[in-house]
Amino acid sequence: MAFDATVGGPDATSYASTDEADDFFADRNAPAWNSASFEDQEAALSLATDYLETEYIGRWAGSIASPSQRLSHPRRGVVDPEGRAIPANVIPEPVKRATFELAVLSLSGEDLFARNEDDARVLEVEETVGPITTKTKYQSAVGISRIFPQVERFIRPLLSNRRGKLVRT
Repeated sequence: MAFDATVGGPDATSYASTDEADDFFADRNAPAWNSASFEDQEAALSLATDYLETEYIGRWAGSIASPSQRLSHPRRGVVDPEGRAIPANVIPEPVKRATFELAVLSLSGEDLFARNEDDARVLEVEETVGPITTKTKYQSAVGISRIFPQVERFIRPLLSNRRGKLVRT
């Protein structure tokens, strides 16, 4: 699929354009972004958008602006932390910023979709002391998403508390 950063577009693949990302990174030290080819930058923005789409589906406040849009944003009925309505024809700046942060992480070699083995739950522990037996069984880490705190802090105010998750702003 070709790169498309059209807001609300039926074929959109990114929440932000490379021009917007260039502007964002202009005053920041982001060698991974600045040294990447145009094609790699587009791919990183698309991958970052895919991450946001996959990991936050059903958690965004409000509702999609148009049934024909491919991505979760823009949305209707969303307000910023100060209570101002976010227009239903724009991608909120925190979503763009999260996209930029994820894109540069991806360009730096970070696997956005790697599962966090450290968060796997212990299901069973067997311990024997005489002639030593130790056995620990963990829940599969499949489905345990990595969380990027630098991204969470940007988008947290735009999340809903549906699905029983408490979201503090």
